[in-house]
Parts: sequence; C-alpha cells; structure tokens
Amino acid sequence: LAGVVPADAAAAAANARLEEAGLPLLRGVDGIAQWGFILNNTNARPGPLHISDKCVLHWPYKLVMGRQPYSAWQGALYPNCSTVASSGANTGPTFIDIAIFNSRITLDDNMTWMHDCGEGCLFDVSADPAEHNDLAGRPEHADRLARMQDTLRALNKDLFLPGRGHGTVDACMAFIDNGGYYGPFQDIHGWYSPRPTPTSKERLEDAALRAVLRGFDHEGEREGLEAAVQAGIRSAERLGLGLAMDSCAKKHRAGAALLPEPILV
Repeated sequence: LAGVVPADAAAAAANARLEEAGLPLLRGVDGIAQWGFILNNTNARPGPLHISDKCVLHWPYKLVMGRQPYSAWQGALYPNCSTVASSGANTGPTFIDIAIFNSRITLDDNMTWMHDCGEGCLFDVSADPAEHNDLAGRPEHADRLARMQDTLRALNKDLFLPGRGHGTVDACMAFIDNGGYYGPFQDIHGWYSPRPTPTSKERLEDAALRAVLRGFDHEGEREGLEAAVQAGIRSAERLGLGLAMDSCAKKHRAGAALLPEPILV
C-alpha cells in the first residue's frame, strides 16, 4: 500500500527471540512491487509463485497436487435454485472445515465436490483460465510437469510449521474467561480493552458452558458427539439451504423441475 514501509520490524524482532530459543524463523515477506510492471504491462513474477503446499504457479502454467475440494464449475449466478436440488440429493456443496474438539468431521467426497489430482493436474491458465483442460497426461508436457513437481516439493521444505501442541479443554475455559474470544495473547501491549464485568445472566451461561465442556472432556463422550454430528450433517445441510433459499424450496415442494448442480471434475 502507498506509504507503508515493506519491512516487517515486528517479524524481525520475533526472529531474534525465535533464534535464541532454537525455533524455526519467520521468512521474509514474499512480495514484489507491482506498479512499474502494471505500467509496462510486463510479468512481475517470472519465477514460481508458491500458492500453497499443493499448488504452484509458474506463469502461464499452474500445478495442483493432491485432493482438492470444491472442484466444480458453477454457473454465472451461484448459488441458484439447482443448488437446493443438489443439496437434497446429497451431492453438495458442503462446508468442508467442520471439526468437533479439533477432530475433523469426515464428509463424503460427493458432498464436498472433491477431486484427487494425485501427482498433479497441470493447466495453462493463460489459454485456459477456467482450468478445464488438464495437460498433465500429455507427453509434450511431461518435462514441465516433472519440473514443477520438483519446484513445489522444494518450496514446501520452507513451510513454517511450528509445533502448536495438542488441544485441551483449558483453552475453552480461557475462551470463556476472555469474554467469548480466543486469547489472551502475548505481546499485545494493552491492545484489547478489559472485558466488561459479566452480568448475572452471563455468569450463569458461562457456568453452564463450562459444565458442558468439562462433561465432554473424555474420549468416549467426544467420540459419541463426533458420531452424532457425522450422522446429522446431511440433514442439517439440507435444512439450512432450504431455509436460506425459501423461494427455491417452495418451487421444489410444488413439483417444479430442478436440474441438479453440474459437477464437473
């Protein structure tokens, strides 16, 4: 942004502490000034762009590896009435990042529009911006595919993956003490205002929530809750979309034909 110093002084100070503790260091900001390239209509990043641990872009080619949710092409207007029919048929889309007590709820691949690129899907995003044409199986692209796979693996070696410990109900108790927000955090220097004194009603609600969370702080109870959520996720998804898109649901109940959402992976 204009007038913003690109150097990250806070990260540099943190690195000094991390180095003293023998911990992985924060990497520098991977940014390139764009204005000159915009004026000249030239490529600001001729080298690879590390999008994620499963994706790298080396213009104009993009490599995607592994399992990818939401691998579908929607229409110009989305969501639409066909989305209700698609959800009613248990073919998604469903929010993928659902977890109970840090345990990820497993969803059917059809519900999350999952596609497995395996060792790589390769696209020319200049000629094929919507990524319909996978070039990975073409012999003329075999060398490029191998090079980009090696590039992504090399870039992934520098991912910042610090140990974050294990989930504990004590964090939930701190969440309640903090007024329903995650925290407290270190090195914030009075950034947050003190929590207002809770009312009698809020104290009762907090006490009830503590009791519930403590009650589920056992492996057997957590597994039972996870199973219940797993069993109920499909009906909850259908209910949510039906209520949110009542005009479409009314058409569906009236017998109007609704085409299922096209899923092209």
